[in-house]
Amino acid sequence: MRAITFSLITVLLIVVGGCRPDKLKIDAYKAWIDKEGHGLVKRRVINGVTLEGRFLPGEYQAYQDYQANPQQPLDSVLSAYRCGLTFHISLQADKETGNYRNLMYYNTHSQEEITGRTRELSFNASDFTELSYKGKHYVPVLSVFEGYNPIANRISLMLVFSVPGYPCGTDADDSGEFDLTFYDPYWELGTNHFLFQKHDLKNIPDLVIQ
Repeated sequence: MRAITFSLITVLLIVVGGCRPDKLKIDAYKAWIDKEGHGLVKRRVINGVTLEGRFLPGEYQAYQDYQANPQQPLDSVLSAYRCGLTFHISLQADKETGNYRNLMYYNTHSQEEITGRTRELSFNASDFTELSYKGKHYVPVLSVFEGYNPIANRISLMLVFSVPGYPCGTDADDSGEFDLTFYDPYWELGTNHFLFQKHDLKNIPDLVIQ
């Protein structure tokens, strides 16, 4: 009897522990969306380079914007981020060992090449990234090259896509998959797909902003 009771308690704890919370304050929310097991972060390592694809919820971006400028109306901040799909791509490598000790300068031979690389990453993200969903392909409507962090040896890029019907509109189906694709233009890491399940993107807790 005790063994049965213990088993039932264990099962209940597992079920409760795996439940998605309805609302979270910022610190708990950030920890939740950063956890790989929730489907919003995808990582892979190729030739010593860690590539990461990450989904950034609109509420979280609105919170960051609102914190930076709390004088603006909260509703207008939320509405600005509500209908886009935002993803973050980063590359990071050990700066002490391997062939990628400086990702920004990798395989460059002149200042002109470095300048051209910076320009390409800043203004031509549609040349090397796309989002696929239900057989259709979308290029970013907005991209931000966040630059090169020499301390971490990391390159980061933020991308915003507009997909008709989702998340605003008539596409309410939970099924489907978003394929964020990065066609490596410089680092010889090939074509990389980061697959995000639609139900994971829709199953994010609400952020308690106020």
